[in-house]
Amino acid sequence: MSLLGLPTELLDDIILQVYNNGDLKSIAQSCKRIYQLSKPHLEQDHIFRRQWRHVAVSEKQSIFSVLAAIAREPVIARFVRDLDLRSADESADERTRRVRFEPQNGGYVKYGEDAEFVRTLVRSLPQLTLAKHDASDWIVMIMPLRVAVRRARDQDFPTSRDMVMHRIVLLLTLLPNLERLRLPKFWARTEAGEPETWKEVLSVMVNVANDRRDILGPEGHSEAPLARLGQLLPSQETDEDGRCRAGLKEVAPLFLLPGLEQVHIMKYMAHSNDNMYSGISFDWSGSPRVSLGDAMSNVRSLHFEACCIDAANIGRILERMSALTSLRYSHHATWNGAGHNWNAGAFAAAVSAHCGSQLTQLSLTVRHRMGAIEGGIVSLHELTALKEVQLDLQMFAAPPSASDFRSRFGGLSLAADAESNINGILPLSQILPIGMERVSLVMHAGHGIEHGQSELDIVRKQLRTLKALFAADLTISHRCLQQVILRHDGQAIDLGMHTIVGQSGKRSDVSLESQVARLLRGTGVVGVLIDDSHDAFESMPWENGDEY
Repeated sequence: MSLLGLPTELLDDIILQVYNNGDLKSIAQSCKRIYQLSKPHLEQDHIFRRQWRHVAVSEKQSIFSVLAAIAREPVIARFVRDLDLRSADESADERTRRVRFEPQNGGYVKYGEDAEFVRTLVRSLPQLTLAKHDASDWIVMIMPLRVAVRRARDQDFPTSRDMVMHRIVLLLTLLPNLERLRLPKFWARTEAGEPETWKEVLSVMVNVANDRRDILGPEGHSEAPLARLGQLLPSQETDEDGRCRAGLKEVAPLFLLPGLEQVHIMKYMAHSNDNMYSGISFDWSGSPRVSLGDAMSNVRSLHFEACCIDAANIGRILERMSALTSLRYSHHATWNGAGHNWNAGAFAAAVSAHCGSQLTQLSLTVRHRMGAIEGGIVSLHELTALKEVQLDLQMFAAPPSASDFRSRFGGLSLAADAESNINGILPLSQILPIGMERVSLVMHAGHGIEHGQSELDIVRKQLRTLKALFAADLTISHRCLQQVILRHDGQAIDLGMHTIVGQSGKRSDVSLESQVARLLRGTGVVGVLIDDSHDAFESMPWENGDEY
């Protein structure tokens, strides 16, 4: 019997099953009769697609309310393409929890109904079974009777942050078509004891996505959750307080998702400092109970903004990123000691060792510095595919390897840094690989970079560094070079230099442009531009202002 020969009731059931799997349009366009039967579902499909394509958690739409909507209408999960969690906080979801104890509240009845739907949803999740978790334990974490402000050893109830993180991970298990994810500010900063159960479920999701197994049963979706995630976006705002408290290893499982190609995150740490704060080292182990195996990352573009990462840890990160072609890193020292003294030379060497034949774009800059640059960059020749590079001028003038000024904190003395042997800096013609097309150098006005030195001293030192870098004609040695750009960090630069004009003795300020032009006169460099933008590369798709 042909499909059209089936009774209308059976056709309705088939259409409903197709609708629940998110592929209604394909069957609706097959013939006129199927189209007529599909009309009610098509209208609902259009409403859901428009309403749920982009989900932004906010004061008006808590994570729990999104979970409840999906629990009531499971097909909604298939329409979610963008999930923005940057405004997620404990307070919004805590208010929804409290409603259950307030019969006079208008949402009391609805919360009770939503809670029952969510309980049923949790009990049906295969990810919990694979992680060997009890669904009832997750129900307690997601809808606790009581929450704590802070975690204590002897308490048996979660904090509000624990509650929200479990709700977030539960939501992620439901989204097979998610393409873009913006993390919450408090990701990986939960206060429950280790190992946290949500981390194990996250690792399970990554393993399933990589295996491409259909684990959701004959009536579930045919694709693994997060298998199509392509972009991971930042949530935190950069500032100068140096509070990188979250370990980058907590985000590591997401890096191994098969579809993820673009990563831009802020204020994470992968650093070990024996002298002060121990930092948080990076590893690919995932949860202690759920191994991530030897899966490789497909990330092509990696942007670590205002992060604290040392050479050893960037090596561990890159060892699984064989597809990486663009790396941007801005160093942010922390207030508690990690990253105060950063070895830029060792960092660049680690990048070269792991990405020498594949990296085409590289940006290494300093956003917030408290100590010294322990080792300067002397060669990037191992990066044979490199076409565009952005480097901080401070990375070329490293302090002496041993100095009486070094304190027990690992070299906080800025006097030693100020005496760096700038005359020993190699010219760029000897540092850069031969195929370079575009070079950007970043100059700082002093704000947030060094303490104890005047702005004038800092700028003068960088100008001397600049002159040393162009001691040899870069255009002769690098025939592919198209442009050299000098950028600054957005702060107003007052050179504090003056020149005598005419017999009147009137002083006029010397601009940065004229000072640089004078320094580089005769070097053969003709494409130098002064730009107040701190980013050398073109904007990534998610950085456009009209992305949402």
